[in-house]
Amino acid sequence: SYIFIGVVPSLLILGFFLLSTAFVAGAVGAYLFRDGYDDVTRQIQLLAEAATAEIGRSPRTTEETVDRVRRNGAASLGYPTLSMVFIPALPSGPAAVSRGPWEHLRGLTEPTALAQPWIRSRPEGFAGTTAVTPPDAPGEPELVIRAVRPAGRAEAPIGWVIVDLPLDSAMLTKLYERTGVKAGAVTLSTPNADGTVSSANVARASGTSLNSFSLFRNTVSLFDAYDWATGEPLRATVPLTFRMGELFERLSDAQSMQLGSVSLGDAFRFFLVVVAVLFLIQDAELV
Repeated sequence: SYIFIGVVPSLLILGFFLLSTAFVAGAVGAYLFRDGYDDVTRQIQLLAEAATAEIGRSPRTTEETVDRVRRNGAASLGYPTLSMVFIPALPSGPAAVSRGPWEHLRGLTEPTALAQPWIRSRPEGFAGTTAVTPPDAPGEPELVIRAVRPAGRAEAPIGWVIVDLPLDSAMLTKLYERTGVKAGAVTLSTPNADGTVSSANVARASGTSLNSFSLFRNTVSLFDAYDWATGEPLRATVPLTFRMGELFERLSDAQSMQLGSVSLGDAFRFFLVVVAVLFLIQDAELV
């Protein structure tokens, strides 16, 4: 009777507590990664806006502007793979200017061909994610953060500035250092009519050979990407790996959350220990 009165309820409460902890940890991990990713996207967008503002004021200095903004942006932000191109709207306007390595487009297309018809019809430009598939690795798409802004008047621009930042291994390492969350191989899929992604795609992205403790250190992040040739939306699924203790430490540091002289991460770990001790005391008294 003691088993049903004390042990079984304790195990149920403990199981619920562990599942809740895993859910919260996964949500925090996905949030930190997405927050860091969105911050990089905003930085790329600001570079595109800075270049178009100067080109709009002084079209004759287009080459100097693209060269300077790209060089300074790559140096100050620490993104050596950052690339920038100006694409003229008319042959009579400023000439096309391309700066940066553009390694992610090698063997696929020229940077000056990126102003697709669907993007030319968007006066607000674009800031988001697209994907490229290397010719030598057709099953391994690579995400690219891309910002596009029209130079001059939005209704009649003199051209477009496009800024690219590929999410290669070096960039993913920077995101890991910033967020404490490590991203894995990307899976692209076409979303369903209601915008959801099938569970098979999520399972394929997260992997099926996970150990028994993976629930507490793995999650996935879903966000929109775009087929650049057509403008059709895709759904990118990125598996994420993290350490639960490090997540709460980074979250508390980012929010400057302190309980007296104790950080939120230390307080959370202390709370877990107290709960475990209380469970042991309760079971000992019942027995």
